[in-house]
Amino acid sequence: MPSYETIPAAEDGLLTTAPEPKTSLKRVLGAAALTSFVLGVVAATAVSSAVGPATAQLNTDFDAAYIMPGCNGLDNHVKYMSNPIGSGDAGDGWYCVNYKDEGDAPGGFFISAFNQDSFDTAVDTRSYDPAWIHSGCGRPAWDSWNNYWHCLDDDDFKASMLLPVDFAYQASQEGSVTYGKGDDQWTNSLFNKDGNNGKFYSHAYKGQDGFLWQANWDGQGGKHVQYSAATEGDWYKLWKSDGSATGFYLAELVCPHSYYDKDEYCAIEFRCYYDDSASGFTYTLHDDC
Repeated sequence: MPSYETIPAAEDGLLTTAPEPKTSLKRVLGAAALTSFVLGVVAATAVSSAVGPATAQLNTDFDAAYIMPGCNGLDNHVKYMSNPIGSGDAGDGWYCVNYKDEGDAPGGFFISAFNQDSFDTAVDTRSYDPAWIHSGCGRPAWDSWNNYWHCLDDDDFKASMLLPVDFAYQASQEGSVTYGKGDDQWTNSLFNKDGNNGKFYSHAYKGQDGFLWQANWDGQGGKHVQYSAATEGDWYKLWKSDGSATGFYLAELVCPHSYYDKDEYCAIEFRCYYDDSASGFTYTLHDDC
């Protein structure tokens, strides 16, 4: 595995070519190595985006999107909806919804951002985020490097492109963590949602990006552990803020299947590594992070 390199952020603004969806991802994992690479690509032949006034997509490979700015975090997320209540004349497409809006409303879902009683009712006066979301996308997200919405399974989407609050949301939707000791290794879900409900959410610590993590693997709740975090290359790196652990986590976005396979699985995979950076990092799985 090459040493860490910080990938330069792309220039601000919408890309000029459509993102290519992942076709497959082969992972070679070992106690001393972690390598992910993509085999093949699926050509995207059309360029379209839903920016500013809502218009029909130029190619059916991409969905319409009516995502209001600021749709980030555990409370707000994007969802594909068919002519939801409150959408006015926008129609089917991707919308920003609040978790409180996801209860059944007469005739379908209600989207507070598109409240017909608000002052902003004309679709051509609304301001939408740039979006390029392929049809069949399981979960899109905001790409903070390139400033637009696209699908997590696109080849160029990396975990480090996610804002901390969005990283926490995506990890909470589908996440796992792998540990190792000697010849043994094991994997758990990121947290146990049963019992007292585990949690993982964005929480800065002394001015440093970070997360609070309640694994709750025993179903008894337990304390929330504070982690500091930073992006490094394609990954997020997390370490205990109190410095008590001898290892740290590297977390990456993994989508092993294309949407052509009708598999929407995209996960944030955490791996605990022993911190031997001072003598040359060896990617040795560890059990104390």
